[in-house]
Amino acid sequence: MLCGLLKSNGVKCVLLDRNASGMVAGFGPAIPVRLAVIPEDREKALEILKSFEYDAE
Repeated sequence: MLCGLLKSNGVKCVLLDRNASGMVAGFGPAIPVRLAVIPEDREKALEILKSFEYDAE
């Protein structure tokens, strides 16, 4: 969802570990999914994420 938000605002991003994440005995994701942006888009991405009160650090 966050990657889609960033992309819709012109920020190039990619999800890392998305294939490794999964459900373990119904307890939710076993491995956090990381979101990567190119260095040039970092500040813009942080502004967008912070506007949604997401802890981007």
